[in-house]
Amino acid sequence: LCADEVAARFAALRGSGRRGVAKVEGLLHDGFEGPRPESWLERELLRILDAAGVPRPQLQVEIELPSGRVVRVDGLFFDEGVVVELDGHGSHATRRERQHDAERASGLVALGLRVVVFTYEDLTERPKYVVRALLGHLEGDSLNGKRAWRAHLVQ
Repeated sequence: LCADEVAARFAALRGSGRRGVAKVEGLLHDGFEGPRPESWLERELLRILDAAGVPRPQLQVEIELPSGRVVRVDGLFFDEGVVVELDGHGSHATRRERQHDAERASGLVALGLRVVVFTYEDLTERPKYVVRALLGHLEGDSLNGKRAWRAHLVQ
């Protein structure tokens, strides 16, 4: 078996309802350096970025919104002020969850951050789009030229 065959088998098992697939898959990805990805989507994003030669974001960074609420973003490109959020079906499906996501994104943008959201389908079916879209955000000028959002990082 090659790595691609194993990855394809796990992709098929992930949607089958079989328990423990994510845990076993996580063990196979222990070779990642830096903070360990907390989800399959995060591991897949890192795999896509590594294959394209794009730097990795800092994972699971806590930021205080203007409202005082502390949120944890999936990824942050600190120098560029770009937040990456990964939306799977399970945690972003209801109206309340989508409302929560919109409020969170609005708060991050109010700090001067750019928020780019990728879905499960983006990562699994359109990896080239993920790379192009992310590079567009990373290479663009900041929204307002300020980095005031850095004061809101939770240590």
